[in-house]
Amino acid sequence: MLTDYLSFTVGLVYSAEYLNELAAMNWRSFSNFQYFDSKGMFISLVYSIPILLNTIVIVMVWVYRTFSTMTELKTLQLKRQARREKREKND
Repeated sequence: MLTDYLSFTVGLVYSAEYLNELAAMNWRSFSNFQYFDSKGMFISLVYSIPILLNTIVIVMVWVYRTFSTMTELKTLQLKRQARREKREKND
């Protein structure tokens, strides 16, 4: 599910070039000024960068939670192994 979302957001950023071209051709129908230049600076600043930053934050949280879960799992495994060794030693 998370990988689908990340793929979708990367696809949105990838499509920004085409959205910029479309907006540059039709800017008179929705704006008084031509914001959509050939280099795509406006759409990058307003559209692509926020999506990329959001995706980066999501990936960072995902990696942090994965490492936390792995650490908890390893701690539980070591505790279980110590209890098992203690029981075997007492028997």
